[in-house]
Amino acid sequence: MKKGIFKILLISHILLLIVGCSEDNNSDKIIDNIEQTHWKGTFQNADGVYDITIVFSSVKNGYYILDRDKEQDSFSYNKDGKIIHISCFDIGFLNGDWWIYKLTEDEFILKQNPYEENISCMLNLKRIY
Repeated sequence: MKKGIFKILLISHILLLIVGCSEDNNSDKIIDNIEQTHWKGTFQNADGVYDITIVFSSVKNGYYILDRDKEQDSFSYNKDGKIIHISCFDIGFLNGDWWIYKLTEDEFILKQNPYEENISCMLNLKRIY
């Protein structure tokens, strides 16, 4: 009887060590701060899908480069909970409120006007820095 209990305890301890030593996946870690980060991915609207790079250089400012026409612009932004309000300085391509659908260490998904298909936009970004 004692040998059976000992075996059960030994196996359970080994299993706990194996499970406890598994690698943590930081890529799914939810983050709150986006300042001083660089993102690259796609911008999608009714006209098509375009490559885009976005840099949040400080707490309130950043810039983007849209590969469609190598269009670029600086912007100010305000992140409030699950919404980021962006105000571009020149072109206004990203102007407005963007809803944060996912923000982790490695992935950033935002949507603008998500319930209106004809004017809906989406940013699907992967972190590069």
